[in-house]
Amino acid sequence: MLYNRVISETKDKQEKLSFRNREFFRKFVTYTSYIAKNKDQDILEKRMLEILDDIIAAQEDGLDADEYFGKDPEKIAQEIVEITPRKGFLTSNGIYGAVAMVFLIHGFQFSNLDVGNAIILAVLGYWLTIYGNHVVSGMIYNKKGVELARNDLKLAGLLLAFIVVIAVGVLVKTPFIIAKNDWINWLFNGILCMLLIWNVWRSLYIKKKK
Repeated sequence: MLYNRVISETKDKQEKLSFRNREFFRKFVTYTSYIAKNKDQDILEKRMLEILDDIIAAQEDGLDADEYFGKDPEKIAQEIVEITPRKGFLTSNGIYGAVAMVFLIHGFQFSNLDVGNAIILAVLGYWLTIYGNHVVSGMIYNKKGVELARNDLKLAGLLLAFIVVIAVGVLVKTPFIIAKNDWINWLFNGILCMLLIWNVWRSLYIKKKK
């Protein structure tokens, strides 16, 4: 998750901040992660690090972050997220959910392949992952009163949605059937595995590059 990655990678720099500025930065990172949804995470992370450098520089000049920026961290987060491009389809976290859901229901099964069902599962898995990220981010950011109750409702909704998606995968049948033989089965599963490996490699490569 973007929040955990940024907080972990900036731990040393945060030690330079006063308590007030550290809280400002963490609120900024938390809220940005919460509202970013399907924005490009790499660009957001870069901009978060730039904000941290600005806070450190301002502190050295005797200014607190709120004095330097002249606005609260939520406002800064909104402005940054608005100008950040959306993440590409194949680089979105949703692709993990799409592939995993299809793999869960159809992977390594030697029965006929219901292509229509697999497509439906991929779409639902993609959406479920994006929504799940949003719910988890909200649970980190919203921790009080009514917002906490809403978190519980959203989590319950997420679990219900997961059950519905699994039920769709098991129960819904379409006329778009491909008779599986050995090579089709291995080709199908090979494509799923390659998509997952490519996304994992890309994530590790970008992290190592940084």
